[in-house]
Amino acid sequence: MNRIFSALLAAGAGVVVLCVLGIWQLERLAWKQELIAAIDGKLAREAVPLETVELGSGADFTKATATGTYLPRNNRFLITAFAGGGGWQVVTPMLLPGSRVILVDRGVIPAADQAAFAAEILPGVPQTVTGILRLTRDRPGLFTPNNSPATNTWYWWDVPAMLASLQLPQGSKPIEAVLQLIPAPGAQPGLPLPQPPAAKLTNNHLQYALTWFAFAAILATVTALFVRGQLRKTGA
Repeated sequence: MNRIFSALLAAGAGVVVLCVLGIWQLERLAWKQELIAAIDGKLAREAVPLETVELGSGADFTKATATGTYLPRNNRFLITAFAGGGGWQVVTPMLLPGSRVILVDRGVIPAADQAAFAAEILPGVPQTVTGILRLTRDRPGLFTPNNSPATNTWYWWDVPAMLASLQLPQGSKPIEAVLQLIPAPGAQPGLPLPQPPAAKLTNNHLQYALTWFAFAAILATVTALFVRGQLRKTGA
């Protein structure tokens, strides 16, 4: 009977812990769904002037317009995919009124076009662009290579390092943010190719919750079979 009691005690504690983990994942699921809905709501709104946006955490995914001049010889290249092959995201600093500078994610190009865009001659006149303001970015994964500012090769978003690598006019005031351009309605496709805005947030919490609950059910079943076997032996 001591073995049965010990098994029931251990299994009971295990089932409780597994169920708590499952419930926690359901709470995370509800939080992530609310976050995605909030981001989708921001993306559906009309764009506002960038200078009116308070650059706090709540500004992430705000649709904004900015008027400024692209700074020449400053394109930065972030490794990505293009049409199923290798590609680059072209990131160019824009000089805004008041000497402010913001990085503009202009879109993607094929890997073979990097040299052409490295030597790109940008129009030296102010222009107005519309994009999604990004203040936060995913951190690099365990196996993500280190960025190489010296060779202008970027594997993940390190906005402060990107800004530090630029050749900016004296007195510039860099903004630690990225304006991701969105496709203009009716515009002819060209390069760089802007990417449609999306939250792109992983949401596997339901799967995780079901996994924890399944473990709890398996543990309860195995324990019940064990107890039944012990009781039969005792009865014999």
